[in-house]
Amino acid sequence: MKWVYVFILSLFSLLLLGEGIELWTVMNQAEGTQFGISLFGIDIKNDVFKENMPVYALGFSVASIIPIMVAGTIVIKDIHRK
Repeated sequence: MKWVYVFILSLFSLLLLGEGIELWTVMNQAEGTQFGISLFGIDIKNDVFKENMPVYALGFSVASIIPIMVAGTIVIKDIHRK
């Protein structure tokens, strides 16, 4: 069962990192002043100014570290118990 948790946490981490990378790339190519940010099809914020997009991109990128660290901790604990 713990490997299911590791898989789900790793997948969630990759999705957060993907959203952060997408925001970094869109930020440089975007035209206009305001943008909407959504994660998994859910609107998080509808009116983000272009100047504030690096904050959101960095937030998603850093937030992707937490689930992968938890998954790594589960794996390391499993290895040390054997």
